[in-house]
Amino acid sequence: MVRSLESMLEDLGLDPDEATVYKLLVSVGSGTVGKLSAMTRYSRTKVYAIMGKLTSKGWIKSISDKPKTYVPVDPEKVVQRKKESMNASSEGVLDKLSPLYENSMMHLSEIVTYRGDKVIKKVMEMIEGARKEINIVTAFLPPDAFKQIAPKFKKLKNQGVKINIIASNRFREQKLLTTLQNEATVGFASIPDAGLLIVDGEEILLGSIEGKNEEYASNLLGIWTRSKEMVAFLDIILGRMYNPQEVG
Repeated sequence: MVRSLESMLEDLGLDPDEATVYKLLVSVGSGTVGKLSAMTRYSRTKVYAIMGKLTSKGWIKSISDKPKTYVPVDPEKVVQRKKESMNASSEGVLDKLSPLYENSMMHLSEIVTYRGDKVIKKVMEMIEGARKEINIVTAFLPPDAFKQIAPKFKKLKNQGVKINIIASNRFREQKLLTTLQNEATVGFASIPDAGLLIVDGEEILLGSIEGKNEEYASNLLGIWTRSKEMVAFLDIILGRMYNPQEVG
């Protein structure tokens, strides 16, 4: 379906009358209120009002007062300005509303799903809010995610937070976790391809990798819950499997 130019201009913030007049002004190059009134068959009063709104929105500008004459602003410049404004506004809206939405969803549901970088953001939020204990079980460590999370542990230890990490046996040779041996108790075990984070025995995040590539945080999948039953259940399992052999 081919859309009209006027409808596309409306998507960019113009009402139907403004879209009609702007299209006409671009076509003729310049125009007075009288000229535009005659061409559109709108009353002069209506055209004056339209030109005022188009001017305030940055779509046209006045080049003469006697008689009042208008020219269109370059459409390319207008559209580019709209794109930049939309991008900035979209980012601002997401930054402010996404946390509010996520918090409200947590009250409506016991389970929230995260993907990609949002998993790391949630992990950071949980870790930074820890007051007593952090328990981590993981069979994967995306380097870009690890670099964001690891520096937080030293500060947490100084605050008295106990940190326990159980990593997959395959990380023994890589020595990837040796940087944490002063901040956390680190052990190794046979772990399926999954991850688990429990903070203060109150909230958990179950993690996995979507696909086969575990090098990138963009492939992460996480399921968060505050379900007391689920937290207690996984805490028991974690306690039974945790028999650390410290990194050497």
